[in-house]
Amino acid sequence: MDERQIARAVTDAEVTCELDGSCHRLSLYNLSSHGCMMDAPAGLLLDGRRLALGFPGCNDSISARVIWQSGHYIGVQFIGNLPDEVVEALAFKADEGSAAFLDPAGYGGRLEEHASPARRRSTGR
Repeated sequence: MDERQIARAVTDAEVTCELDGSCHRLSLYNLSSHGCMMDAPAGLLLDGRRLALGFPGCNDSISARVIWQSGHYIGVQFIGNLPDEVVEALAFKADEGSAAFLDPAGYGGRLEEHASPARRRSTGR
């Protein structure tokens, strides 16, 4: 059961992930001020792994740890909070002035059904 208390904003932004002295570009699916779901190469980020994430529009990197993984999908929890302004700036805009948010109760279906708009366009979903 998903125990999130905060809605996640749908996004198709990219973040930089610093891990063991190397930098990787990862795609976000969703985020909140407390964590996010990303697409990462299988085996790159394992449960419990700590990393630093750089978000567009945020001057400081955010420390995080991997709390779950399923194939190439990973969920991370931020150590500290991502500013709400950054979350809002990166949220996919369903129409002018409104951000799309996911219900904190979870996906209720396959993760692919909740892919970012850019990802759905590129895969034809």
